[in-house]
Amino acid sequence: MSGSIFSRLSALGGILLVPLGLQACGGGDGGDNPGSTTENNFKVELEMRATNGAPRTSFTFGNNIVFAVIVTNLSGGAQTLTLPTSQIYDLAVLSEGSATPSWRWSFNRAFQPATTTLTFTSHQSITYLYIWDGVLENGTQLMPGTYDFRATLAYANYASDWRANDELAAPVRRITIQN
Repeated sequence: MSGSIFSRLSALGGILLVPLGLQACGGGDGGDNPGSTTENNFKVELEMRATNGAPRTSFTFGNNIVFAVIVTNLSGGAQTLTLPTSQIYDLAVLSEGSATPSWRWSFNRAFQPATTTLTFTSHQSITYLYIWDGVLENGTQLMPGTYDFRATLAYANYASDWRANDELAAPVRRITIQN
């Protein structure tokens, strides 16, 4: 699929932030989907994909990982989310059993202190894509092994406990990095 958006973005080289805000009208399933949570009429999901767009839970060492943070209004009416800064979401990589991330999307990024308001129509979803090259905050590559990933909206104090069952955060997802 050399013409896919994922292939073209990957070719741009490693870390790309793609705040596409892809707006897809259509409902969330509202069910017990692993990787999703419901709170305040919203569902937050984290999908991990290969650069060709295929959902994956296993990746080859050194390959990029595409994160899709999907926020869906589950209600039948318009809903508004207000976030305390210009940061909309965050992502984290945690070693098994660790509560401290070895990588966060927000690491070394600055955000405007002004609030951000996201307005959703009935059952609207917004997807934020990010392509990660697997380089951790200490500059090393994510090594083969099993890791937990977390996505959350950047509400006040969201990063106080990355493993907590916080509102507006997707459940922890486990992936494997292979040789």
